[in-house]
Amino acid sequence: MGDKKKYRSLDEVYLAESFARPTTPLPYKIVIREDADVLIQKNPPNGEVEEYRVSDKVAKEIRSSIKKQETSKTEEGDLTTSAIIDKVLEYDGWKAGTKDYSALLERVIGIFSRGEIIPQNFNNLLTIQKDPNNKFRTSLLANPQQVYAYDDLIPDTFLKLFEPGGGVKVADELWGVTFKAKVNVGAGELAFTMLSDAVKGRTGDLLFKDIGEVEVKGIGARMGGDGFCHSHTPNELNAILSSQNSTGLSDQTLQRIKAEIFKKIETFIKSREALKGRVAVPKEQQVSYLAQIRDALDNAEGLNELLAKINQFGLPANIQAQLKQAIKDYSEHKEGRVKGLFSPAVKTFFSLANNLSNEQLAEGIAATRNYSAANEKQELVAYLTNLLSQKRADFFTSEGFNYNLYRLIASIHTALYHRIQKFNYILFLNDTTKKVVAYKFENVNLGQSIESIYNFYNKFNAAFNMSIDDKFKSAGITLRI
Repeated sequence: MGDKKKYRSLDEVYLAESFARPTTPLPYKIVIREDADVLIQKNPPNGEVEEYRVSDKVAKEIRSSIKKQETSKTEEGDLTTSAIIDKVLEYDGWKAGTKDYSALLERVIGIFSRGEIIPQNFNNLLTIQKDPNNKFRTSLLANPQQVYAYDDLIPDTFLKLFEPGGGVKVADELWGVTFKAKVNVGAGELAFTMLSDAVKGRTGDLLFKDIGEVEVKGIGARMGGDGFCHSHTPNELNAILSSQNSTGLSDQTLQRIKAEIFKKIETFIKSREALKGRVAVPKEQQVSYLAQIRDALDNAEGLNELLAKINQFGLPANIQAQLKQAIKDYSEHKEGRVKGLFSPAVKTFFSLANNLSNEQLAEGIAATRNYSAANEKQELVAYLTNLLSQKRADFFTSEGFNYNLYRLIASIHTALYHRIQKFNYILFLNDTTKKVVAYKFENVNLGQSIESIYNFYNKFNAAFNMSIDDKFKSAGITLRI
């Protein structure tokens, strides 16, 4: 054997030979020795044996390929590891409706292969899918508002599918699997189904038998909506500030428009000092014009006057166009046509809190809701009016405005999300720390639900992003866990 055959290169052996492909059954017997020599016997038990020298890395890859062909006994017969993974993904609901499922399957098979599978144990991956005695159910969901490390939720049965250390490595890689099905699938969703008895949800991300729908949210979580706060919140806030007979912008809104334009003007002026000597900055005379516009705007009484003042000074077309666009963008919110105006509208309205009654403020906060929620609006306003009669100062000091008020708005978004979508739980994930905490919705009235969520977000020092647009439709929420 040794004298007749010469060592061959990796390209000639591993990459070219079809024995490395796990889906093709071949009449070979392969032995990998400790010194990374590979013995291949064609047509065992009496066929000729060839010997190859390969690196440790290639030997490991060959072992992995071999293991993919080994079978485990299951209720459905002897199945390869690849076939078992396919069965699991199908059972968990990922196969149906997933665009390019074959690519997802190969990706998951590759992740499992890197964990050094123990083939004779691998049939237990099927068992995990139907076993309710898992830590996602018995720990995470059973103890809402308790933070768990993801690695601590990995079932022992799952760890035993691999050589020591492999199970944690595979689970960590599964956490990061995201893809496009009928809707985008975020981090953690696929992993949680493969490590528990959860399957892909019908309306939520996960479905646990006898528990119900569970939504999964990561950093910057958005609670969904029907586009109400993007299209209608500025209108409702303006209506509260404007008199019934007024058809133009309210004075307060006009002041906000001016402030935004002033900010642009100051940016142009400062750019000349910061970028002196470079191109595309205002000349000294143009800076003077910008300052005159700033002063003129302070005395303007309406939108037409603002636009007329811009036209008077013969500014460069690019600067003039940007200033005009600023005026247009910050006025069109009356028709709800401009993306991202939720945040400035909220800031403008509630900065005037000292001039507004509790009833007006309650109407204003209700106007920030993420669903039109006609049936809930009256209930919401009643709750908010009572809340402000007791705790108004909590929301309209400088600190309260920037944190407590935003937390209240985010809590309303979350409570209405539950009302409309009927999720039983939300799982909040932190992709950086790989920690998870569950929030459980109780069968309570809307005000009690908002208060409970408000306290939950306070407990975990949540951060809020008030920018709204067509895609996200609600506030962004990040738990610091």
